Amino acid sequence: GLFVQFEDTASLPPLVLKNLLKTLIIVMQKHDFDSRALRHLQGDLRAALRRCLTLLLNEEQLSLELRQLALSCCQIFINRWPGVMGVLL
Repeated sequence: GLFVQFEDTASLPPLVLKNLLKTLIIVMQKHDFDSRALRHLQGDLRAALRRCLTLLLNEEQLSLELRQLALSCCQIFINRWPGVMGVLL
């Protein structure tokens, strides 16, 4: 939800962005978005991953640590839901 609400996530303060990325990693690892109770959140999850992909393109604005966290988010998503990547890209 929070990733989708911000227009430009790269303009957030670095500490806030770092904590948002860490939270997204924890949520993806802990929860099963294929379950019936969380299926309605799959669209928000894909939107958050699109924001992570755009963060990877901001080489001059973001630190290496933030780009690595964004890459970790994408990697976790690909490992957990490999069939959804075609729809995401």
